[in-house]
Amino acid sequence: MITLKPAVVRGAPRSLLGEGPVWDHVSGTLYWVDIDSAMLHAYSPGSSNVGSFSLEESASCIALCADGRLLLALRNTLALFNPRNHELERVKAVEIGDQAKFNDGKCDVVGRFWVGTMDIEEERPIGALYVVEAGFRVRRILGGVTVSNGIGWSPDYTRMYYVDSPTRRVSVFGYDRERGEISGLLRSIDLSSQPGVPDGLTVDSEGGLWVALWEGSSVLRIDPASSEATARVELPVPRVTSCTFGGENLDTLYITTAQNKQGVGGEVYTIKTHTHGSPTNVFKP
Repeated sequence: MITLKPAVVRGAPRSLLGEGPVWDHVSGTLYWVDIDSAMLHAYSPGSSNVGSFSLEESASCIALCADGRLLLALRNTLALFNPRNHELERVKAVEIGDQAKFNDGKCDVVGRFWVGTMDIEEERPIGALYVVEAGFRVRRILGGVTVSNGIGWSPDYTRMYYVDSPTRRVSVFGYDRERGEISGLLRSIDLSSQPGVPDGLTVDSEGGLWVALWEGSSVLRIDPASSEATARVELPVPRVTSCTFGGENLDTLYITTAQNKQGVGGEVYTIKTHTHGSPTNVFKP
């Protein structure tokens, strides 16, 4: 297994709970949220420009939109944010229950937004996985989820990967890209022998899964065919939250982290990899 050592992104704002990194390949901008500070951050490596936006309500994840706006998942509401004039438009409130909140989300290649919820106490399986389609039509796909987290697809979009963090597994479902449906659980990738619990994930062009390990100080690359780990990115902080590919050639892995009780963490890290990602899918309302 290859071991990789990332570097801190100099100039990038530090977060209490950094999450949901998204790379806009058109503008060359990395976006991510600080959930605990209700902030949205933007960083452009080419120019070293940094933008930080204070939100009216905390967001847990981001999706790009074709018109340049960003789709944000607030506690129980989907909203559109315009980074040019800082306007936030609440578009769709979703009935998810008083004890749940939105967590991680991602767009598929067709332009649907997949987003999950979690128990606020992180104990009960009261969360779910939803898909948001054109016209902000929302469908509930899965129930019985405790902490909905990483979502991704195989390069050919025949498989969907999904994390419910307390299970310490990555579930592998069949995927129908035309209908936006998952079929039965094909198998699970067991990560219980790894330190920490799986959080966010991304998929590279070879189909490898890069899974952030919360309290595990690492991002693990997994070959989904064999369930074997092929690379580990070792970080000097424990709370690793998510990752995404970016940069001009999409071969730079950006990693978000969170601070622990001792105030360690919260930086964004970066490392060049032996593989590359795909352009970020865009939400099509």
